[in-house]
Amino acid sequence: KHSTFTDYVTPGIIISISFGMAIGLTAISFIVERKEGLLDRSWVAGVSVVEMVLAHSLTQFLVIVVQQLLLIFFTLVVFNIPCIGSIALVFFLAILQGMTGMSFGLLISSLCETELSAIQIAMGAFYPVLLLSGILWPLQAMPTWLKYISYAFPTTHAAETMRSVFGRGWGFTWVAVWKGYVVTSAWLIALLVFSAIGLKIRK
Repeated sequence: KHSTFTDYVTPGIIISISFGMAIGLTAISFIVERKEGLLDRSWVAGVSVVEMVLAHSLTQFLVIVVQQLLLIFFTLVVFNIPCIGSIALVFFLAILQGMTGMSFGLLISSLCETELSAIQIAMGAFYPVLLLSGILWPLQAMPTWLKYISYAFPTTHAAETMRSVFGRGWGFTWVAVWKGYVVTSAWLIALLVFSAIGLKIRK
């Protein structure tokens, strides 16, 4: 059958919600703790920067898992949008995107001084990701120079992977599928490292 607009947009919307909601979870985490003196007490107690980042990551991971379960449930059951491929692959990629958004939020909160500046940066960064990642507008319809910018975003390859699994039923034997997991994992690790560096600089 012919793909509908819903078939095209749904996988991208799952990715964008996973990424965007996770940014909101952590964008002001370190700022609030810094203002309340919790960070200073943690440093005095001997907590390292890596331990601090990992503690936040593990705590938020549980929240992200619940968010993704609800997101997948509403997509498949409430809105009755069929998934041709593996639901496990869809769920795992949504978790990875959520963790990547969370680590981006931690990076923002490690560098910003106030909640307002953190929120402005988070919102300002999310809109280009939403518009240029092939989520709402296909990459094939973009100018060539804009495609290169799009591929630099952490959600672009993930959106194509989600579309391949969700709408085409592809598995890990396809490059378009495992590429999204690899790129998302690389972004996750890089952002966590930069978050730790940013927190250490502001320590």
